[in-house]
Amino acid sequence: MIALDPIQRELLLEGLDDYVGLWEVARDLRRFLGELPPEKIRELAMMKLRPLLQEGLILPGFPAEGGEFAAWDCDVDEAIDRINAEWRQLGRDPNVWEICWFKNTEKGDALARTIGG
Repeated sequence: MIALDPIQRELLLEGLDDYVGLWEVARDLRRFLGELPPEKIRELAMMKLRPLLQEGLILPGFPAEGGEFAAWDCDVDEAIDRINAEWRQLGRDPNVWEICWFKNTEKGDALARTIGG
C-alpha cells in the first residue's frame, strides 16, 4: 500500500461522498501548495494521481445517467497520458466537466474510511 500525502488523502476522502472532478484536484493542489503556474499544477496532479490509479484506489471516467459512473477502458499509463495531453491542450486548470472525473474503487473507499478518523 502506498503512503498517502495530504492531497491524496483529501481526494480519497472527497471520493467517499461523490465523484471527484479533475478541477477539484487542481483546486486541492492550490489550496495545499499555494498559487503555482498552471503547468506546475498539471505536473503535480499527474504525480498525485498516478499512484492512486496504480494501486487501484480510483478510476477515471465520467458520471453517467442514473448516477452510474462510466469508467474509461484503459490502463494507468493510457489514463495519465490522456489526462495530461487534454490538460496541456487546455493550457489552464480544468473546469467542471472538462477532461475527467474520478470514482473511488471499493479498495479506495475502504482506505478512505480508515484514514478518515
